[in-house]
Amino acid sequence: MKLSKRTEYAVRALVHLGRLDPNSYVQARDIARLESLPSKFLESVMLTLKKLNLAQSKVGSGGGYRLKKPASELFLGEIIRLLEDETPTPVLHEGPPGGVALEIIRGVVDAAHSSTLDTLSLEKLIEDVQKQQGHTKNEMYFI
Repeated sequence: MKLSKRTEYAVRALVHLGRLDPNSYVQARDIARLESLPSKFLESVMLTLKKLNLAQSKVGSGGGYRLKKPASELFLGEIIRLLEDETPTPVLHEGPPGGVALEIIRGVVDAAHSSTLDTLSLEKLIEDVQKQQGHTKNEMYFI
């Protein structure tokens, strides 16, 4: 599965937002700095996340972005489909048998990826990240 940079950055930003206190906001430039991402491009990604109802924003003092729904209600399959905006390629049953076989294999692999990602919540992904890094507490920002 190949993801666009926009989707990769969006997932990184959503993981970052999911680790925060649900009532706090963080600015895109802070996420960009902490995740080593280009700030201007990430701002564009954040606007896309807002448009897709995955994040919400607040303007002014203490403003920024936060998740629109709890991380437990956001699933990676849906997030990736929204961001990639791709419809599955139908399996063609024409042409040489080897070519048809490869198309069938691609379809099976795509279905397996989708099925797995449809059951992986952002919350579970964040837990796995924290286990990998040896962290158990959420990050907090104090201004």
